[in-house]
Amino acid sequence: METSCPSSSRNNQRAPLLAQRRNGSNGYDAPVAEFQHATLEMLRYWSLLWERRNLVFWLTVVAALVAGLYARFIMGKVYRAEALITPIPPSENAENQAGGLMENPTAEGLSALFSFGSSSDNALVAQRYMAIVRSYDFTMHVVQRYHIDREVLRGTGHTIRDMTRWNLYQLIQSRLGTEYDYKSANLSLYFIDSDRNVAEAMLTDVLDQLREKLRSEEVDSASAAVAALSAQVAKTSDALLQNQLYDLMARQIQREKLAQVQADFAFKVIEPPVTPDYHVGHGAKYYSGLAAVLTFIGLCLFVVGRQWIETAQARLEAMRLAAAQEYDQDGEPAHPNRPSAL
Repeated sequence: METSCPSSSRNNQRAPLLAQRRNGSNGYDAPVAEFQHATLEMLRYWSLLWERRNLVFWLTVVAALVAGLYARFIMGKVYRAEALITPIPPSENAENQAGGLMENPTAEGLSALFSFGSSSDNALVAQRYMAIVRSYDFTMHVVQRYHIDREVLRGTGHTIRDMTRWNLYQLIQSRLGTEYDYKSANLSLYFIDSDRNVAEAMLTDVLDQLREKLRSEEVDSASAAVAALSAQVAKTSDALLQNQLYDLMARQIQREKLAQVQADFAFKVIEPPVTPDYHVGHGAKYYSGLAAVLTFIGLCLFVVGRQWIETAQARLEAMRLAAAQEYDQDGEPAHPNRPSAL
């Protein structure tokens, strides 16, 4: 009596499943093959990089050292001079003085003359100062008055003859900046240059020119108001109105004189221009690390890309040779029943 072996029966049952998986009828064979192929390619590239690890490592170290030494000893350092000011809003006296006359019908035409002292917030005043500092006319006036174009161009590789007025304006504005703090209501101005003394001198000139511009505008406004009031007094026959106009004229003259002699006119300097000992910008460690990372990535891409190109060229050449072997010397297929390689 013959008895069947359990192991042989199990093997007989697994045989169709194995054959089915080999044939790929259930769809498992393609993903497995793709995964194995990707794994083999990754291992091949990893072994290729590992074989050249010494070259990659030492070239990365050399690039980091060169970048660090260049940034430490050759690259020019720049310094940032800073100044802190508090904008002073315009006085409301002129508006209050004109309020009494506006109630009089004969003074309705004068309301426009007395509206130059409206109340303003510190933020609005600071925004106006920032716009003036960034303007082209203000910047070029500072350059021409204090003759700082040569100092600013020093170390940039440019001369005055090479730079146009617009290029010089853009160069100065790229180094000159303003920042307003809404919490403290203070306006910060800074200027960046390779020379600490030039940075402080430039910022000092900017503050002086800003005060002079605002002072001249105030003086011109007061002078125009005095002239307009004088003309109105000559046209008015009412003695009471003339006395009020004379009083307002006296206040405008006082306003003009105070604007001329007041030291902290328009803004108050909290901190004069000063330059810290440390320079701004990134240090040698930053450039050294950046060079190391970029060099390492570039070398890895170069090695892997070169191997990929060589492999692709070898496969293409093999396909061409296989296609050439399919035909005999007369141009006829050597094996008519065999499918072509291409």
